[in-house]
Amino acid sequence: MDSARDRIDEIVMLRAQKWQLERRLQTEYLARIRTEEQVQALHAIHSKASQDFAVRDEYRAQESRELYTYAFNVHNELEEAKRSASLLDNDSTPEMKVPASDSVSLRKHRRKHRKPKDRVVKCTHCYFQGLDCDNGARCEACVKGKIECKRRQCNTYGHGPGKCRRRNCPFAHPEDGYPNTINVHNRKVMQTKGRPALSY
Repeated sequence: MDSARDRIDEIVMLRAQKWQLERRLQTEYLARIRTEEQVQALHAIHSKASQDFAVRDEYRAQESRELYTYAFNVHNELEEAKRSASLLDNDSTPEMKVPASDSVSLRKHRRKHRKPKDRVVKCTHCYFQGLDCDNGARCEACVKGKIECKRRQCNTYGHGPGKCRRRNCPFAHPEDGYPNTINVHNRKVMQTKGRPALSY
């Protein structure tokens, strides 16, 4: 009798141990699955972050290249405009020297009777190439060469018509009516090909 009861107690204990073992295995299995899922999630986040960093770096590199190209082109255009304007400035005819007593009245007379249409404002291309230029919106040389015809603005251009006091000013003014002019802001540039520095 006691032997049978002991046998039953042993069976019950073994079943309880089995159930506990199964529960522990199940818990460990679920924990391992959660760990693997977390590892995969972290790997996905890392991969996405790596891709984002790569895209960002590529975007920044592309942006830097575009900015450099733009700045380089603007610099070249400005330097070319300065060189052309410097050549135009050197071609201006000096005013006649008059006695000090007559200089004021003579300047007033010149300003009063100045005829802008009688002046020939050379475009930058014609001056640089040493060509004859006309007063057309696009000179014949630029039309034949299929290039943009540009004339440098006088430093008084932004003040309105009739503000320039030079009779033989070689630069464009608002009253001249040229459709395509360029404005050179810097007054000092490096000498190029033996030409003097740009100045007003």
